[in-house]
Amino acid sequence: MLEIPVAVGVVAFIAAPVVTAVGALAALAAQWSAEVERDRQDGEILQLTPEQE
Repeated sequence: MLEIPVAVGVVAFIAAPVVTAVGALAALAAQWSAEVERDRQDGEILQLTPEQE
């Protein structure tokens, strides 16, 4: 089994939300939008498209 030090796990636990927030802010700054459409047969579909002006 893979042994990971506790410190690495704590750093990853703290860094994951920060990285997600930075990515979301970058998408907003670049005027991109994320649209999640739910299809009853196939599950979720994520579409990333530039916003139209």
